[in-house]
Amino acid sequence: MKKSYGKISDKAGLPPGSLVHVGQYREDPIRFSWMDYDETGCKEREGNTLTEKTQAPREKNVHWLHLNGVHQPELIRQIGEQHEIHSLTLEDILNTEHRPKLDETDDGFFLIAKMPTLAAEGTISFESVNILLGDFGVATFVTGDQDPFIPIRSRIRNGTGKIRKRDHDYLVYTLLDSVIDCYLVVIEQLQDKILEFEEEVLYNAQPESLLQLQTLQRTILQLRQVVQPMRDMVAKLCRIDDQLINESTRKYFEDVLDHMNAVSANTDHFRELLTSILELHVSMMNTKMNQVVQLLTVFAAIFMPLTFLAGIYGMNFRYMPGLENQYGYFILLLLMVGLAISMIFFFRKRKWL
Repeated sequence: MKKSYGKISDKAGLPPGSLVHVGQYREDPIRFSWMDYDETGCKEREGNTLTEKTQAPREKNVHWLHLNGVHQPELIRQIGEQHEIHSLTLEDILNTEHRPKLDETDDGFFLIAKMPTLAAEGTISFESVNILLGDFGVATFVTGDQDPFIPIRSRIRNGTGKIRKRDHDYLVYTLLDSVIDCYLVVIEQLQDKILEFEEEVLYNAQPESLLQLQTLQRTILQLRQVVQPMRDMVAKLCRIDDQLINESTRKYFEDVLDHMNAVSANTDHFRELLTSILELHVSMMNTKMNQVVQLLTVFAAIFMPLTFLAGIYGMNFRYMPGLENQYGYFILLLLMVGLAISMIFFFRKRKWL
């Protein structure tokens, strides 16, 4: 049976730089796209086979090579040979489970980022986005089957904003900012879900709500495990050599760092908020249980004297007060009903019912 997922254990015992894909296997081929642009214009090409175009000299000032998919190690190796990418970098690209990080290379830097997506049921998934800056230009390797940078391509084609007027470092900022924006979207979605869940617990707490709470807590935990290394990676990028990032572009990376700090603060806040909601849920369930017990206790208290009277007059004695009275049965019923009504009024006055 063919494996559907490559594991870290598949690399056990292999030398450093061995190209083994770690992650979900896909049948579709890797898709390529090339963009060369400057302030005067833009040229673009696409394909799904490796040709001489990937190593052609740049026609414009900025060159961007993009790959959708990293599930073909041999193809990644060929691209690495064409662009003189280190084997350890290629190994990291093939590992879709790698934590976010930033490594400086001989002619640039290589970073791994994680792009989050929140499902409708509250679960979260991450897509690995690898960005490499070198003498050849910028290369991006995305693990998913969808291209997350379509809006950026549109801006380059249309010449919108500053991107066509800036260098490779600004393209890296634009790509990274697009990834960080996904965190802001996820934070907003989580906030809506948590507030909605809090209202549900407050007004209609149910035992099944614990399953949803557990899902949200797991999502926040997974998000926090990624946010911290992402923030460290962006902070390191802000301190990188001036030869790789222009001073005019550095302030944009600092803005990205501010966004990641906000995301980190929100995840901590969400974790504390979910803990408070859990305590609220337990309190509401205990309150509901106490209300049920109180109601049952009131009914038991009402029927206790009635049961006592019924038990007394249910004994098989020949001589008992009222047995010979033709209205004795109705008098006893009236007494029992009156006693029950008076006890109900008493309990309502004490707000026990």
